[in-house]
Amino acid sequence: MLFLRRLFIAGVALSAITGSVISAHATTLYLKGDVVYRERMALPENAEVEVSLNDVSLADAPSTTISSAIFKPHASSPIPYELKFDSAVIDPKHRYALQARISVDGKLLFVTTENHAVFAGDDNDTQIFVKMVAAAPETFNRMQLVGDWIIKDIDDKKSEGSAPLTITFSQDGLSSIYAGCNRMSSAVTIDASKMVFGTIMATRMACDDVLMKQEQQLSKIISRVQNYTLKDGTLTLLDAQSKPLLVLSRE
Repeated sequence: MLFLRRLFIAGVALSAITGSVISAHATTLYLKGDVVYRERMALPENAEVEVSLNDVSLADAPSTTISSAIFKPHASSPIPYELKFDSAVIDPKHRYALQARISVDGKLLFVTTENHAVFAGDDNDTQIFVKMVAAAPETFNRMQLVGDWIIKDIDDKKSEGSAPLTITFSQDGLSSIYAGCNRMSSAVTIDASKMVFGTIMATRMACDDVLMKQEQQLSKIISRVQNYTLKDGTLTLLDAQSKPLLVLSRE
């Protein structure tokens, strides 16, 4: 196990720096990597990630967990993780693999479906891919989005103009956007965490240069919206990487 021996040497070097005492038979080591899912979605705020290092040597018996970590993710995919384990429990004759799962309120949402072997050679497969096993749970009442929303921030900047900029969601899947001078409209697809606007149609009134520039920016930003969060009366529209694009409120 060349990789394990290298980790042991690294652990001894670290102990010399930190002053911790590590015996010749046991070293505290770490595995770091990312949990990755391919769906373009933000996880609900109550999502929970579990990553584990398992002994999978016995084909006809349940795996044995060597180390595990449960935490709330701070971002969407890729989700970084770190596992701490004792080198003394690793048997060079055994096989080990990493597994991960993402749950929401105890319901499994993503799970590992591939083998992510570690300690099998020089390279460790620490990027753990997970697949969705169920649709994202409905954590909201769809009617909470219907009606008028006032745009407070556009790409981290306050909106300009004397009249408030608004987005109105209807029950039939349409949106109406007042951009300060002209009005825009678009179909919009919404589920528990995802929001995607269709082709944007707009009136063509001549406007102040500042408002025209703001309208053009708003139109481009709306076309980038992929996800959203709704918390404490604040609606935040996000891009595919969960970066905030628009912040809205009811008043």
